[in-house]
Amino acid sequence: MFADHPWRVVFVWVGIILLFSSIPVSYPYKNGTIFKVDKIAHFTEYLILAFLVYHALFSSISGIKGKWIIILTIAGCFIFGGLDELHQSWITYRSSDIYDFISNVCGVVSGSFIAKRVYRLQVR
Repeated sequence: MFADHPWRVVFVWVGIILLFSSIPVSYPYKNGTIFKVDKIAHFTEYLILAFLVYHALFSSISGIKGKWIIILTIAGCFIFGGLDELHQSWITYRSSDIYDFISNVCGVVSGSFIAKRVYRLQVR
């Protein structure tokens, strides 16, 4: 079901990200441990998103390779990450946080370059 349609996996993952971003937190938190776990979660979910977007672009667009796939992946995920942070500002006890956005961007860049490396190894 998903192997032939890589964009379905991307859209499912985007839905999961939005679902978790839409869950109101029942209490405001500033605990250092939760803060660290939150940043790791942001990094990880956007690393996965970037990997999936890279795969979808690589699989579905012929003639576009290399740096353009990286640029499109990073740009698209960067925009989505910013919109997701804006979306969180409307959720109870959530807010837009520049550090969450930085974690998103770090995950996007990491996931993009990991995917590039994986696909470079497969092409050889």
